[in-house]
Amino acid sequence: MQASSRSSEETWIEQVQEEMWQKGIIRRNNGGLRRSVMARFSDLHNGPDTLEGLLDEHLLTAKRAAAMVDEEQARRRLTTTRREVFSLYRDVLRACRLFLWTNEKGVPWREVLRVSAREEFENTRHEKDPEVIARLLVVGRDSLEAAIDKMIEKQQQMLKTGPTSHSS
Repeated sequence: MQASSRSSEETWIEQVQEEMWQKGIIRRNNGGLRRSVMARFSDLHNGPDTLEGLLDEHLLTAKRAAAMVDEEQARRRLTTTRREVFSLYRDVLRACRLFLWTNEKGVPWREVLRVSAREEFENTRHEKDPEVIARLLVVGRDSLEAAIDKMIEKQQQMLKTGPTSHSS
């Protein structure tokens, strides 16, 4: 009895395969039609085998939610840090414009400072450690403020004593 039910099952599979082949769903390949269909059906099930596994995969758990929040915060920190870095770089470039005099070689200080700032930022471009980046930002901001303060003092001193030499 089992042999006859098996042959009717095989006949049914062959009929379904023939219809699928005619519709272009599957290809015919030297009698391996059944294998290709079964392979396609077995590809459909690549998920978990238990209900717990299915729920763990598809439901938002507290652990997954915390990971998503941490990831979002890290992305915001990165965006904020990136903005701070670009803001500092723009401020440095603006400050460079204030240095109008030339150095000993006749090169304007604004160009020397601009090139130096570009090199400094490029050298630390691929830094990933947030603590190092924060320290670089603080040191950069402090250095910029100190340079501007010294420039203002020098200009005030030059105004009081009169312009003698602009090379320093």
